[in-house]
Amino acid sequence: PTYSRSLKIQRAWLEPAGAMYTEAGRVIESADYIIFGPGSLYTSVIATFLPEGVKESVAQSSAKLVYVAGNAYEITGETGPERLSDFVRELQQYIPRKIDLVIYNNHVLTEHEQAAYAREEWAIFPADTEAISEFNVVQYDFERQWPDAPGLDPTKLGLVLLNSL
Repeated sequence: PTYSRSLKIQRAWLEPAGAMYTEAGRVIESADYIIFGPGSLYTSVIATFLPEGVKESVAQSSAKLVYVAGNAYEITGETGPERLSDFVRELQQYIPRKIDLVIYNNHVLTEHEQAAYAREEWAIFPADTEAISEFNVVQYDFERQWPDAPGLDPTKLGLVLLNSL
């Protein structure tokens, strides 16, 4: 099949409207860190801001806001950003406060990993950090090292978060 990335997602919303679980708001407001990602930008990350009350709770929280951007976008899935700067700017539109820290995976793919990404229909995004110099952006390698299982390693990412926060 042929896929077109020319039709971009313009806006995400929740229909019918739904409200956040009240206790979740209390947890958000008392959190030290709120970590967004990794995952598909619209269906995994931005979707969490769509229930009523979430944005308000994040605005009331003094937590540091951390975005784990990963290193790839979906070729045939969401038709959203294709550069790190666009991921950050798009997410920022849904968040009531500035993102404090952006973490991305700087792993250079081997040929075997490139083939695995191609099978998953993922493409590496350019990490154009110079375009988002107003954000604190750090890079680490937190790629899985297992053959035929592309993606991010949760243990490595956990260590990155422990060392970055």
